Amino acid sequence: MSDQQTALNQPMLNWVRSLPMRWAFGGFILGIVWVAASILLRGGFSNPVGGLVAVVRIFVMFVLPLIFLGLVWGYTERLYIERSAEKSREQFDKAIQQSVWRQVGKAIVCGLAFRIYIHWLGYGPNGPKYAPWDTPENIIANTYSVFGFVLLAVPVGLAVGIVFRRSLSRRLTI
Repeated sequence: MSDQQTALNQPMLNWVRSLPMRWAFGGFILGIVWVAASILLRGGFSNPVGGLVAVVRIFVMFVLPLIFLGLVWGYTERLYIERSAEKSREQFDKAIQQSVWRQVGKAIVCGLAFRIYIHWLGYGPNGPKYAPWDTPENIIANTYSVFGFVLLAVPVGLAVGIVFRRSLSRRLTI
């Protein structure tokens, strides 16, 4: 811990340790936006299809997994930052500089995991199963179905990475 204290001052150490909960909250916000957009696209808030039970079901099926992904994302980042701070100040500075691309990679993995989860639930464009992989059109549709989520995850990862690096850099000067 004493080596870690040299790279991380106490406010930064507290901030790094709170990453999992803050990113779980980010998953909650992303899930709420997801649910709100889904409800708007399916008829609006005044009379959601299935009523309140359907809204709760959607919340459980989509928001809770996004909270879980945010929690895992935060824990992995916390471990990485703490380990790099324990090694040396140079490793810690390198971890800060690479943080944007690391967050993009994590966003891609989380986007892919969420897409597989949604497919498992049966909420894909082709229903619970992918189209047969027998024609070029089906192959393209299946590929777009999976990698569309990955492409949507890139801007999320960039935004998270830029804000994260900025926040981490500010904590260095406190």
